[in-house]
Amino acid sequence: MPPTKVIRTSETSLGPGPKLVVDFINTGQGNAVLVSFPDGGFMLVDCGSQATSTKGRPFKHVQSYITSVTGGNRIRTVVLSHGDDDHTAFVPYIAEAAKPTYVHFGGSIKSYSDDVQEWINRQEGKKDQFVYRYPPNYSVPQPDADFGSATTTDAAQVMALAANFGRTPNSKSIVLMIRFGKHAVVLPGDADTNTETFILRKVPKKYLSQCTVLMPGHHGAAESTGKPFAEKLDPDVAVISASGANMSYAHPNCAKTTLLGKYCLDEAVSHNVTCSMGKGFPYTVWDTTESIVTTATNGDVRFISDGTNWRLLASTTTAHELAQAVPHPLLRSMVANAPWNRRPAIRFPAVRLDSDPILEPLAEPEVSGGAREPDRRRQPL
Repeated sequence: MPPTKVIRTSETSLGPGPKLVVDFINTGQGNAVLVSFPDGGFMLVDCGSQATSTKGRPFKHVQSYITSVTGGNRIRTVVLSHGDDDHTAFVPYIAEAAKPTYVHFGGSIKSYSDDVQEWINRQEGKKDQFVYRYPPNYSVPQPDADFGSATTTDAAQVMALAANFGRTPNSKSIVLMIRFGKHAVVLPGDADTNTETFILRKVPKKYLSQCTVLMPGHHGAAESTGKPFAEKLDPDVAVISASGANMSYAHPNCAKTTLLGKYCLDEAVSHNVTCSMGKGFPYTVWDTTESIVTTATNGDVRFISDGTNWRLLASTTTAHELAQAVPHPLLRSMVANAPWNRRPAIRFPAVRLDSDPILEPLAEPEVSGGAREPDRRRQPL
């Protein structure tokens, strides 16, 4: 069931009328975001976990949660940010996602598992279904109806801030912004600081400054959510999806929760959050009144907006018991001296960008489907 414990609200209560609802579903070490549009449609952005089995607790929880929100109705749009299992493994088996109208996927289809590739291929060539691939260095910060929501000012406008940038699967993640009224939610997949720098170059500041909720990239990893990106977005709320139990990942990284604490609103209900100082180090849990939540300690998280006011809810304010083994002393020594832990936490390498797409014609995403391609307007910045 969706969460009910209020963590933070805007100064004014939610009003009547249509709402944008964004559910960050707890999948353990993974990502699953269900967006309920004001018009009643649904969009699923990633859906997976490192516990990939459909017989396991994470999948059963995700499927039950999605059904409780959608009422078993069909999901209109599925966006796969990139091919990692912890973002995609459950998609082929979610009943409501069996036949979406729109499918978007980042990176090469070969980077996806066999069953996800098969699921994508099943959507192609069917009437009234459309599958979108993105060209390199894609960035068109304009509302796009191909995400299943209207582009009018009274609708939840969806746009791709970046897609298929760089050379790694993470950097190629589709980075979405969902705007509704005065609020915007940014979902970066596993995008790293290189992709963030690309976005800062290509997306007008007036769009980025609208960010209300940021889901930090790559589960709050050290390689994502750089200071320049966080500063430009200046989010009111940060929602981090991570298990808080796998010391080999250190998701989320304490340097990132500290950085986000400088921007996110204070005066939230006191609640637990967790982070790790680095790969191989135990997680710490503490109380905070900053508007930062982690699925590891707060379970499922829900953001509701009426376009003017908002509310943030979570399943719990108290940390679950984190199961982790005490690391071997030799492992601690090796990790402590690893390159990623020798450099300062808030320090980012110089970014080498590919050829500037603003100097070249910007290609459209390839689209396949039996029906006529929807009308669209995409212009390079």
